[in-house]
Order: sequence, then C-alpha cells, then structure tokens
Amino acid sequence: MIAKSTLPNIGMGKTIIFGAKVGNIAYGINDSHQLKWVYVQNSSDFLVSGYKAQETISKDSKAIELSRFIDLLQKANVSALELLFSPDDCIVYKDDSFDKMLSLRKGFLTKQCRWSFGASALAQIEKLNNLNINIKSNIRKVEKKTILDFCYTVLEKKPEYYYSYESNKLKDIFDDVQISQIGLSEISDIEGLYNMYWDIRYSFKGVCENDNLVISDIPKDANNIGLLYFKKKEYNDYCKEYLEYDKWLKEYNTQNYGTFVVNPENITHSIRLINTALDIADKGDLIIRRPEANFLKDILSKKQNIARLTEILSDQDMSALEFAFNKSNLPTEYTDNAYLKLANYRIRKTIEEKKQVIRY
Repeated sequence: MIAKSTLPNIGMGKTIIFGAKVGNIAYGINDSHQLKWVYVQNSSDFLVSGYKAQETISKDSKAIELSRFIDLLQKANVSALELLFSPDDCIVYKDDSFDKMLSLRKGFLTKQCRWSFGASALAQIEKLNNLNINIKSNIRKVEKKTILDFCYTVLEKKPEYYYSYESNKLKDIFDDVQISQIGLSEISDIEGLYNMYWDIRYSFKGVCENDNLVISDIPKDANNIGLLYFKKKEYNDYCKEYLEYDKWLKEYNTQNYGTFVVNPENITHSIRLINTALDIADKGDLIIRRPEANFLKDILSKKQNIARLTEILSDQDMSALEFAFNKSNLPTEYTDNAYLKLANYRIRKTIEEKKQVIRY
C-alpha cells in the first residue's frame, strides 16, 4: 500500500481516502490498468471553490468525490461498484475512514445491476456490430479489381443505313482464353488507345500480364479486330484507393475471420460484464477477479473462435440476465439512504478530526 507522501496532488482542499488499480489487472487478464481514487472535499474548500465532483489527474488516473461516488453506487454504476469491490492486491491506498464504505459494499448490489451491467455489455456489443458493419461496408466499397475492369473494346457496328462504333467491357466481349491470345499495339499521341489484333497465324503476348498492359510485335498483315481503350486515370485512382484501404485495415489492428472483422477487446468486455452480472444475481457478490480469466486471455490473444463468439454476442438479447435477476433475492434498489447520509457525514467528520490533530 503506497505511502501518503506519494498520493497524487489534487489540491490542498481535498483528501484522498481510497485508491486502486482498475481494469484488466483487477480482472486477472493482464497487467494493463488505470488508477482511480476517492477523495473528500473539505467544507472550507467547497465554500471557496464550489463543489468538485471529480478530478482528472492524468490520462490513466482519475479521482471522484465521496458524495458523487456514493450517488453512483446507489445507481449501481459499473465503474463505481468495481472500484469499491477492488481485490486486495489492487488497492494502493486506504484510509481507515473508508472502512465504513467497504463494510456497506454488498448492500449496493441490487437488481439495478441487471440494467447497468447489461447496458454496458450491450454497449460493447453495439461497438462490435458497428465495427463489423463499417468494415464490411468498406470491403464492399473497395472491391478487388484487375486492370481488365478498366479496359473497353471499341468495335465497328454496321447498322442498315450508317456505320458507327460501340464500346463494351473487354471481359464482356472476349473470354479469358481469347484475351490471352490478343496482341496490342500503341496508337501514337493518343493515350490509352490501342489497336487489337487476333490472328490464327501468329502468337501474341495477350492483353495484360501482372496487372500491366503488354505490347506485342505485330506483323504488317496481322488481322486487326478493333480498338482497346484503357481508362488509365480511373485505374490509377482505384489503385490508390485500394492501397489506402489496405493500409487502414492493417493499422486498425483488426483480424478478418471470413465475413467478420472483429475487435477482441469488445468481445472480452462483453463476456466479462455478462458473467459478472450473473454472479451478482446468483451469488449476491461482485467477483472482480474473474474465474474465466484464462478464457478471456485466449480471446485477447485470438486463440478462441472469434467469429463464433461474435455471432453469439450479436444475437445476445440479455434474456439470461433477465431470468437470473427475476429469481434473485436481491433488493430492487438501494433504499437505506438515511444510513448512507450518516456514513458520508461520519467519514467527513473523521477526516476533519484527523486534520485538526495534525494541525495541533
């Protein structure tokens, strides 16, 4: 337990009474964590500066005032409850005055936890579904194409009264074998326009190789079958777009399992929240250090069938939580508000008395 001298500085008018490491280290998954603190704002500071419900110390360290903390506990707030039920080895500081809150903690476990933990789980599932929808949309938008998708034939059309020309995709007119037998020659000073040749007497290089158009040596008497127009600008724009998409997909740190691109963090949090809520309903206790921690570790390291877990969670309607809390003996909500106000007052009085002793 850290010494008072190393507690974070949140101002002279505030006294920290509790602090713990929260997050994956508390769940038993890995060492990543944040620090959360509970403090008492002194009455004199409140009168001068106004009430400060919370303080942000750093990106990974936040503090909450005792009255606000109690208010959140009464509403079965997930973060507040998890802090109050912190495992002993995650507690970094505890003033004796906070023992009163620890002795009350199971009383804050009510049927409201069904909604708070369930809503948090659904929020993670929603993130997962939105991520899948977003990435699937991008996959459809940036469909993998080849250079042949940008090549068009220009063929002579002979109607009854006049000659004209029409354009079609090369792939719609010729099959793969025929395309591999066609020879191309450039037309000077006209970018993207080529003569096309096919002749049983000669062997040509074909239209393309490795997504590049190729030029063949064309004999003078070879049979010309029309013109090819290559939409070079559109092809270059597409290649740029596809490279940006590919870079985005890799940098997003996701993994593609068939039709699913998922974030294991969202799956891990969803499962943990649901199982924690079921424990509250069945056992009347909030078990922070998860017994399924090894399973959750495997999800994060992608050793589990992520696609299957995603499908299961996407279909989750929270009916299991509803059933568990309906049969639970937990109270509907926290109702002993008078006692809680007294506890709040006594903690503040204890802190003020300690300061008086130190002052004199």
